[in-house]
Amino acid sequence: MLAPISQQFLSPARVLRPRYWRWLSSVRRQLRHGAPSDLKSIRSYLVVATELGKLETWLTEHADTLSAEIPTANLRDPAALLTAAKAMTIAAQLRTLVPVINLPTPASSPYLTPEIRQTAKALVTHLEDPRWKRALEQIEAAWPAGFVNGIVASEAPLPRLVSRCNELLAALSAFHEWFVCNTRCAAA
Repeated sequence: MLAPISQQFLSPARVLRPRYWRWLSSVRRQLRHGAPSDLKSIRSYLVVATELGKLETWLTEHADTLSAEIPTANLRDPAALLTAAKAMTIAAQLRTLVPVINLPTPASSPYLTPEIRQTAKALVTHLEDPRWKRALEQIEAAWPAGFVNGIVASEAPLPRLVSRCNELLAALSAFHEWFVCNTRCAAA
């Protein structure tokens, strides 16, 4: 409907053609009451409509790929798309950091099963818990020189931190001696 503005009615002589006025009248009838209906606005509407058409085509072409991240019923839901876009942005940023910290880059990302996704969400929830932060602060206060091979608890790799905590819990009867030894070693 808007395309004639960029095809048939480019010439200033368009105002002499009755077909132009019929077209302009039909466009104005389709606009919301009070919406600008000058030629500049109509051209901008055409640009927006063209871009929306391109996005619609892209969404349709990539529906299979997107359905792995978003339920098919939500493929047109802006909130669901925004959430998925944020997750993909974070994943892309993480992938750029992998070589920086000298980790081998996988050829492709593995498929994330619902179980893996659920576990990742639970882990993030636990890591944001104030009790977790307090526990790390208490560990760092007790082991200021480092809890895991000289690394403070908040900076230690999670598997090593968990292993060290399990080691501590398993040797709870010797905790006092262990703590005194650690304190003396740190002071030396």
